[in-house]
Amino acid sequence: MHFTKDEYDDYFLNFCKMHFKNMKDEDVTFLQAYVHNTTGHHPGLVTFFMNHIKDHFYLQLKYDDILIFEKIFLYLKSYDFMTAVDLGFYTYLFLQSLTQEETQLFDKVYREPINIRLSGNIDQENQRLVKTNLLSKQGGKLNFTSPFLHALYLQRH
Repeated sequence: MHFTKDEYDDYFLNFCKMHFKNMKDEDVTFLQAYVHNTTGHHPGLVTFFMNHIKDHFYLQLKYDDILIFEKIFLYLKSYDFMTAVDLGFYTYLFLQSLTQEETQLFDKVYREPINIRLSGNIDQENQRLVKTNLLSKQGGKLNFTSPFLHALYLQRH
């Protein structure tokens, strides 16, 4: 499941209009591209990123300070953000409790997306991974839902 380009643009720009009023257009554009590329326009990840950015910079935003992309980028690379992922990102909890078979599948997918047509039973055996949006079917291949989840898997295993 992914936002279409129009859905993503609508959601993102409306969120920024509502919560990041004093952000310069250039910074909004950089953030929009970064969140899109990092999350793979996965709705849950986009929402998670945007809400945590808003919450982290609440005081700065409350007093109408200008928020710049560089500060947001540093926050998204910080220990604080990774702690938020560890504690509150629903899909990440599933990533921590993979069975041995699921871990083996993730290892294969990590190396290279798997052609579903050639893989036989992957669909039925690992339906939970697709239902929880850890993996997705993209162009006939099984792959990580987003680059962020790909990086999390590498980091945690």
